[in-house]
Amino acid sequence: MKRTKAVFAVALIAIFAAASFAAKHEGEKKPFAVGDTVASLELVNLEEKTEQVELKKEGVTALAFFASSCSACRAELSLLNSLKKERKDLRVIAISVDAAGAKSTKRFMEQTKFDFDYYLDTEFAVAERFGFTFTPGLVLIKGDGEIYFSKGGFMNRDEELIVSEVLKK
Repeated sequence: MKRTKAVFAVALIAIFAAASFAAKHEGEKKPFAVGDTVASLELVNLEEKTEQVELKKEGVTALAFFASSCSACRAELSLLNSLKKERKDLRVIAISVDAAGAKSTKRFMEQTKFDFDYYLDTEFAVAERFGFTFTPGLVLIKGDGEIYFSKGGFMNRDEELIVSEVLKK
């Protein structure tokens, strides 16, 4: 009898846990993927105000998720900065996931002098919408808003791939 009650109690707890998990994650959307269209994003600017950022623009838009302390992020952003000189219609939206927010991002901007539009994602919520769980994360979007490339992480051997993806569209 005790064993039956214990099994029943465990089953009941499992049902409630599953229901609670489902309720908590109800309405969550699956991450954006290659082939999806994203017209705009709600992003936090460096004045820590939310704004709607249009992604349907002529040329290519690169969303680059980064942490200022991440050396791989710096390398990827440096590559994107160089590519902007080759491809004038390349727009880079650099999204900082630094928990320190605008202060560390502004310091990063001053140090690097990259010609990007900077935004904040201190909760990592926007990065997760694109399926990233770490930095750097790069998403390339065509002028019509279609995602055509997405990649997490960066190593020197990735340079050739990124260059070809940015320059081909």
